[in-house]
Amino acid sequence: MSSFVMSSASSSAFAAAGGLAAPRSPAAPLSSASSQVRPAALLEAAPSSSSSSSGRLLAAGLALGALASAKKLRGVAGLRASGSRAGRRSAVARMANTPVVAGIVITGGAAGVGYAYADEFVKRGHRVVICDIKDPSTAVNAIRKKYEHQAAVTGTIDGTICDVSELDSINQLVDFAKQKIGTVHYWINNAGINGSRRRFTEIDARTIEAVVKVNLGGILLCTHAAMRMMLGFG
Repeated sequence: MSSFVMSSASSSAFAAAGGLAAPRSPAAPLSSASSQVRPAALLEAAPSSSSSSSGRLLAAGLALGALASAKKLRGVAGLRASGSRAGRRSAVARMANTPVVAGIVITGGAAGVGYAYADEFVKRGHRVVICDIKDPSTAVNAIRKKYEHQAAVTGTIDGTICDVSELDSINQLVDFAKQKIGTVHYWINNAGINGSRRRFTEIDARTIEAVVKVNLGGILLCTHAAMRMMLGFG
């Protein structure tokens, strides 16, 4: 099981990016009647033999006014649509041309899914810190060696030992991450253990305790530490 913690700054940037990419509400379309009105039609609809010249002039004025309003509305709608499309294109282009580098912490990153996460993030140019209950140096060195001759890969990786069920060990991980990658944008709680595949009643109580401390307590403690770090506490 993996959970993701995102900083307030990162979530705001993500929301802004989603907002730029999302289409805006289109301007209200003009009705077919108003967009096709002609002065002659209005003049024909105006009183003829029984009307005074002032009445005909008023009708003509209303017709011209209706046409001007329709053209103005169409022009505003066109500007809004073209401006919206141009704004979205330019925003997407700016985002596409700017490399986005994130600081990422992955618990339980020395093997399995955690290792795969780390490998992919480094490949994409991000700064990664992994931790594990055992020394993760082998995993770190393997990923570094994999990309050391690929100039296009600019990501980095570092690792440290951490027991996610122990608060002091988590605090040391936080300090290590800040030292190695500075700002942490994403924290992935990947560490977990399997108690065994035996019947629940056959499992030793100590094993159950260890599973709860790592798989539940570890996620809560790591998430708490990550959020406090991202929000600038301590």
